[in-house]
Amino acid sequence: IARSIPYTPFFTNDSKDIPNDDTTPGPIVPTVGRTDSRPESVRQSSKPTSSPTSLQHYYKNKIEKLLVDISGESLQLEGSPQLKALQWILNDDFSINHSEKDEVLIQRYALATIYYSTFGDGWVVNDSWLSDVSECEWHGITCNDDYVIELKLDENQLEGSLPDEIGVLLSLESLNADDNSITGSIPSTIGNLINMIEIDIDTNYLGGTIPDEIYNLSELQILDIDTNTFTGTISSDIRKLEKLFYVQLSYNYFSGTIPEEFSNLSHLIVLTIEENDFVGDIPTSLCQLQPNLRDLWADCNGPKIKNKCSCCTECFPRIY
Repeated sequence: IARSIPYTPFFTNDSKDIPNDDTTPGPIVPTVGRTDSRPESVRQSSKPTSSPTSLQHYYKNKIEKLLVDISGESLQLEGSPQLKALQWILNDDFSINHSEKDEVLIQRYALATIYYSTFGDGWVVNDSWLSDVSECEWHGITCNDDYVIELKLDENQLEGSLPDEIGVLLSLESLNADDNSITGSIPSTIGNLINMIEIDIDTNYLGGTIPDEIYNLSELQILDIDTNTFTGTISSDIRKLEKLFYVQLSYNYFSGTIPEEFSNLSHLIVLTIEENDFVGDIPTSLCQLQPNLRDLWADCNGPKIKNKCSCCTECFPRIY
């Protein structure tokens, strides 16, 4: 069962706590790693005076509070991507000031965390990343009304892992990071991205199991995760992703049986599951999706057939 992520407002309208020029409440954002172990200077911020230095100190404290509520203890780990992103926001990101919307600050912080977590200095192209121009002008990013809807970093020598903070990019519709060297697992916080249409992360070194939270993405149409090292089974909750039309799971280490619930995906055009450790026959109900189901590939060939299939369009291993 998908785990729901708590949503918490960070600031109030209490004029005793914030300056007169900033009385709007903070945004409601998903919590990635809440913690109570904030530094004393973060937990106790006083009302700013008219001194510019004091006002600057106030807003730095406000930013720290906001980001601690997102990343928690990761911000206290020396050398962590989260701490590096926070330091960039506080010390180098001159485009951020107290007049910016908190949602924009959170977005820039999440992207900076992705940059540090995947060793952005070594990307083939990282034009404008971590500059003071709008993040909508950074390489590979597309925005709508100042909010990131596409992250396209395929074939760009990304290494490291995808951080939990990707889960605060709430407007994200497309994640394309295929043909890189990303390790780790799919963050469970990806389940927060309810507008997601495309996840294309094939040809990496990602592993672990598919998080249950991914089955919350009811708008998802493309799930391309082949050529990684994923393990575990495919949940029957795959039936919830009714808009899926393109699914590539091949060249992993998935096991168990092939869920009958795939046949609930009436829009399915491509399903590739070959070169895995699936056992049992391909459900005959999948055959009923043809001719709309154009490509159905499975391990249905060779001396030891893993998956008997009466309607597969390609059987592996191929025999020439």
